[in-house]
Amino acid sequence: MLKHLSVVVLLMVLVAGSVSGAAEVKETDVVVVGGGVAGLCAALEASDAGADVVLLEKQAFLGGSALISGGVIYAAGTPLQQALGIEGDTADDMFRYWMNHSHWNLDPALVRMVADQSAEVYDWFVDLGVEFPEIYGTVDDILYGSGGLYNGGIDGTPRSHTAADAGVGLTSPVVEKAQEQDGITIMMETTGTELILENGRVVGVKADSQDGSYEIQAPAVVLATGGMGHNEELQRRYVPEIAASRSRVTVISVEGTTGDGIVMGKAAGAAVRGMDQGAFMLNPSFAAELGTPYWLIYVNQDGQRFVREDAPHPAMNEVFREQKDRMAWAICDDEAREGAWEDIEEHVTAGNVVKADSLEELARKLGVSAQGLQNTVDSYNTDVEEGSDQAFFKESDFLKPIETPPFYGVQLVESTVGVPTGGLRISTKAEVLTAEGDAIPGLYAAGETTGGILGHYPSSGAAITDAVVFGKTAGKEAAQQ
Repeated sequence: MLKHLSVVVLLMVLVAGSVSGAAEVKETDVVVVGGGVAGLCAALEASDAGADVVLLEKQAFLGGSALISGGVIYAAGTPLQQALGIEGDTADDMFRYWMNHSHWNLDPALVRMVADQSAEVYDWFVDLGVEFPEIYGTVDDILYGSGGLYNGGIDGTPRSHTAADAGVGLTSPVVEKAQEQDGITIMMETTGTELILENGRVVGVKADSQDGSYEIQAPAVVLATGGMGHNEELQRRYVPEIAASRSRVTVISVEGTTGDGIVMGKAAGAAVRGMDQGAFMLNPSFAAELGTPYWLIYVNQDGQRFVREDAPHPAMNEVFREQKDRMAWAICDDEAREGAWEDIEEHVTAGNVVKADSLEELARKLGVSAQGLQNTVDSYNTDVEEGSDQAFFKESDFLKPIETPPFYGVQLVESTVGVPTGGLRISTKAEVLTAEGDAIPGLYAAGETTGGILGHYPSSGAAITDAVVFGKTAGKEAAQQ
């Protein structure tokens, strides 16, 4: 009798445990996974259309990577451009530049939408109370500085509109609007883990939080979890060059950007595109935080310069990848490094920086052509003396001779992950698509979770404009399910 009683008690404990651990079921009209700008815009738009929305954010704050960004949107034909005397810039101009920059290896219809709606995105932020100072300057003046307008691309047209107080100034009004809006339930520190499918249709999301597990049932789900900046597995698969430098990588995104939406979408049959593309910026291999001052020169294995060192980052990455074995070094002399790399001797001792008493010795230690490096430096020093870079036309303010030993060299690597631009394939309605082009019913995506829009990254601010345009589109379409 006691034996049978013990079995009954054990079964009761097991059943009680399984019940207590069961996922809590919630029902809503639209689930948005991710509380960055794209997700917030999707939630707001769906709510405005009359849908009840549940928004899941895995971190303890809203705003995503835009919150720690420079607070830039990329737009053409805006009142700020006109106020600063920049006339005649159009969505057509922006579209052509954007497509040409990525050699048309994008989805033209998606880029067209972003270009056409970019001025509306600017107006939308202004209506929310975001301030874009009426100042025109260089990236160093504007970004993380006063805010205003600068040229963040390589076509010469200033379209990078920068909010006062950078990412905080741009993002905070959006966050506040979502928090205040009726019809939006925000679940913080709650991670979407898996899409729920029935007969090929997405009907909800499974999620985990510190309080337990959930099954949130809804006829429409929007994936807006950001890119794969902090997902080493995805980077090893799609961007091995970055993964190889992982211990030295700086990622310009919040830690929650681990490609969750990409993983969930792929598991549901979604196609991806452009996963090896993005704004992956050059930095010294030993310390990305030091940056690469423009007065350095960059040389390849032949000892030759291959780019102007103050080139915009959308161009630098592509040029670097054309170099043999993707190998390049930054070179300077002792006088030039003073005032910038004051602790460089520590890195020499650690073996991260090569130091030599002559250019010939430096070339030998770096493994580059000694004759090529000498020829490059001789020509460069002549240009510096004459005040004009005749090889690559770098700004004269950044010209410093390389003539005072010791000389220093450091390998350059794509050690800064700015914006990984690959992700789920979507339609102009923000529907997530299969490889065959079929829309997965009930599934939408926006922002850096998507691919085919940003490509090699055209300019500062493009990612946020894209996030707003397709976040709004996804929310509107999801609300109609």
